[in-house]
Amino acid sequence: MAGKASWEYSGDPERPALLVQFSNGIIQTPENVNFTLYKNKDATKKQRILTAQTERLSYVGKNFSPAAVKSDSLCRYFVGVLNKETGKMRVYDAEQIRMQPLMENSRTEAVDEDEDTAEQPNTSYREKVDALIESFGTNKQKRALSSRKLNEVGSDVISKEIVKAAEMIIESKGTAELMQEARDRKEEEFCSQFLPPCNSSAENQESVYDFHTLLPHAEYNALEKVAAAFKNITMEELQEKMANKQHCSYVLQELAELKHAKDIDKQARALWYVDALIHISKLKVVKVKDLDDLKCPESVIFSILKRFTVSVFKRQR
Repeated sequence: MAGKASWEYSGDPERPALLVQFSNGIIQTPENVNFTLYKNKDATKKQRILTAQTERLSYVGKNFSPAAVKSDSLCRYFVGVLNKETGKMRVYDAEQIRMQPLMENSRTEAVDEDEDTAEQPNTSYREKVDALIESFGTNKQKRALSSRKLNEVGSDVISKEIVKAAEMIIESKGTAELMQEARDRKEEEFCSQFLPPCNSSAENQESVYDFHTLLPHAEYNALEKVAAAFKNITMEELQEKMANKQHCSYVLQELAELKHAKDIDKQARALWYVDALIHISKLKVVKVKDLDDLKCPESVIFSILKRFTVSVFKRQR
């Protein structure tokens, strides 16, 4: 009749027993083997190195190398110690380590490999990929690699020539003159981009900006009919516009003083044009149908949209 035994877990996962397996066979005299265990200083890492010294060979095993047992990460091992007298078994955590013989040749090769690695310069990921393509790539990949390298050489040559040309210009003109030219060019670009042409030698206020540069002749002539409402406005109509706030305060103020202008017709057309620009500037998105309330000639509308707005296309429309 088989005997019964009870077991009790007494292990510690942080301090497992080591189950040693030698790759080249079973040790005939295990009592003559001297083991030394090394642990990682970092307590969070469970890395261990076990060395074994016999009369003939030295062995080494790691629990974190490719030679380690792959199933260790998926399984949990235990060792049981049975007391035959009491029938009780104490169970402890265990860990398998596969011991490999350490030969003199392998030591020398490892040292040489470390020296070669130290002598080699650090190569980038791109250089490593290029080396693989040169050795194992297809003809298409090799042609692309060759073309890219030629372009890199060409760009390096161009960059050097640009640097030489810049140095020659700096030597001939001087840094102060170049800085002044850059500032003048920047001012010209700013003025041409945001402001109409300016007459810097103007003798009076009206000559600083040419009127028909601001309001071209074609648009000026097209505003004759629509600006007639401003030109012939009555006091009752003006008060109604003020009450309904149909225009901004600036336009209403200018309408009130329109009868005192030197050229009422010209002032009315310019004022109507300014009112249209103010109306458009208040729109987040300018659509042609939103401008119908202005009752503006199409030529003037399209001129304003072209000069003062940006076209945005959505969904290929």
